[in-house]
Amino acid sequence: MSTKLKPQVERVNLHLSINGYILDNPQDINIQLYGCGRMAENCGQCLTLNTKYDCGWCMRPINSSCEVSQSCLIDRQKKNRFTRWLNQSSDEICPNPMITNFEPKSGPINGETTLIIKGENLGRTVDDIQIWIAIESKSNETIECLPKRFDGASSIVCELQMEYKNHSLQSGDYGHIMMSIRDVYEARSNDVYRFVRTRLWRLEPDRGPRS
Repeated sequence: MSTKLKPQVERVNLHLSINGYILDNPQDINIQLYGCGRMAENCGQCLTLNTKYDCGWCMRPINSSCEVSQSCLIDRQKKNRFTRWLNQSSDEICPNPMITNFEPKSGPINGETTLIIKGENLGRTVDDIQIWIAIESKSNETIECLPKRFDGASSIVCELQMEYKNHSLQSGDYGHIMMSIRDVYEARSNDVYRFVRTRLWRLEPDRGPRS
């Protein structure tokens, strides 16, 4: 499972030397050194980096990575004509979306449960995404989960829609989380979401002061 990387950017002082003499730097000018590949380990992270770094995803048959355009284009010219560079300003989306986890794993049949879905390469905006639960025990029955919040390409919050009250769901029914990115790529969770019928057995404390 992917982890969020901290930007690997270092500020260093600038020193110029002419004939062995170091020039003064009274304004303390410094420069930033960074590596795209150290700031992002997958395509989704790469395309959500600050645009000032000019990083993009260099797609190769093997060993794709986050790089600046010049590095990727040189690789294409010299080594591999199948290399492509997905940049941040283009409208292209990352391939190979993956759902790595979601919470909660169960919820009431008649409730608008909010799901938090974690993964990789989950689109560019909330409008890219369609999410639903495919009910395993009922052929062709699906429950929509409406995307509400998009946190980069690694986290999405969605809400199960009330219309599924009209479905023939029973306690114990379950299904995998399914996700479509612009109808081009699709992801499926390994774990299943279970629908349960909630009951209140006891309330504690059962008494208290009158307000």
